[in-house]
Amino acid sequence: MRRVTVVLSFALACVALGRAFAGGSPEHLLSDEALIPGYPVAVVATVSSTSDAAGASNKNPPQVGLKIEQRLKGKVPDDVVALWRPMPHDVDWSGDGAKEAIEKWEKRECPPPKVGDTLILFGRFEEGVLWVSPRCRYPATDEKVAWVKKILQSKN
Repeated sequence: MRRVTVVLSFALACVALGRAFAGGSPEHLLSDEALIPGYPVAVVATVSSTSDAAGASNKNPPQVGLKIEQRLKGKVPDDVVALWRPMPHDVDWSGDGAKEAIEKWEKRECPPPKVGDTLILFGRFEEGVLWVSPRCRYPATDEKVAWVKKILQSKN
């Protein structure tokens, strides 16, 4: 009987935690320190160009030209096109309000960085495009680069 009670309690706790975290992606739930080691690519890059910022939205995020100044993790070419990914929506239900909530998220502006900005960026490089994480985008100061390197080294 005690075993059944423990198993049922565990199952109910899992359901409750699942509801608490429902809708959230890792970008919604984890700290920067937890996210950074999981990205396959980490770079210091200068923004060389951006697509039309006026039409950029979560549904149509801007493309950004990057000149890679320093590779902290992973392999990317010296010059790369990047997709400036928005924060994922957190709509995890169907039915009442779901379609409207997603449409609202899709219309939200997704502004690109400014040409000339030098940033620390994370993401994944696939099919010639750097998919930039919606989190963990920092100005490339010496202190911030050292902080990122420390996190990456501690996780290896």
